[in-house]
Amino acid sequence: MRARDERFATQARHQQGPDPLHDKSRVPTSLPRYLPSDFTFAPLARTCVCPAGKSLYRKGKDLVIKGYRGAQFRGAKRDCVPCAHRTRCLRTPDRTETRQVMFFDGPAPGRPESYTRQMQRRVDTPEGRAQYGRRFATVEPVFANLRHNKGLARFTLRGREKVDGQWKLFCLVHNIESWPTPDTPPNGAEARPLAPHEDREAPANASRAARPTCPSWYRVSRAHRPSKWAYPT
Repeated sequence: MRARDERFATQARHQQGPDPLHDKSRVPTSLPRYLPSDFTFAPLARTCVCPAGKSLYRKGKDLVIKGYRGAQFRGAKRDCVPCAHRTRCLRTPDRTETRQVMFFDGPAPGRPESYTRQMQRRVDTPEGRAQYGRRFATVEPVFANLRHNKGLARFTLRGREKVDGQWKLFCLVHNIESWPTPDTPPNGAEARPLAPHEDREAPANASRAARPTCPSWYRVSRAHRPSKWAYPT
């Protein structure tokens, strides 16, 4: 969806780059193989030229593979066998003699529309984009919290019942954290006013024991901790 949406055309510039001090990716020891995009294909003339500058001959006419129409090309033995680009052009140069490449130009006539394409059309509509955008506020934060903050990268138990119980425990913790804080009354209820002895703040130089404490079920993260705690009576 994001690849087809013009609003995400510049999303690559906002992605965090690799850290050179912690980049443990392997250094490629060989050059990557040639992709079909590295070949020069002329749709009108139906010709194809390989990266080495050799012309490939067309194989068949109006080929249909898995419901998609395309043009297939194959190199000649006189060009591929002595070519110096065999290691980059062929996956197994010791067993394969020539390179084949195919260019697709869309679904074949009369082919029924796939369910994936139908869903793409629904998502690309204004209503579909609005519904897709709600995931950022409903579903994605839940998985981000469980995976990043809670460390649920994988289940540590085996068996459907055990995994189900572990998943529900993590969901229970997430739901408890989602409870409203003392400054946010639930269900639109009015906040209880603080008592005179509660409406005070501990001095900055006070010890931890002298500071106001709160029950464990009222504790929240430091970023969301209010300045005053309303203790239940």
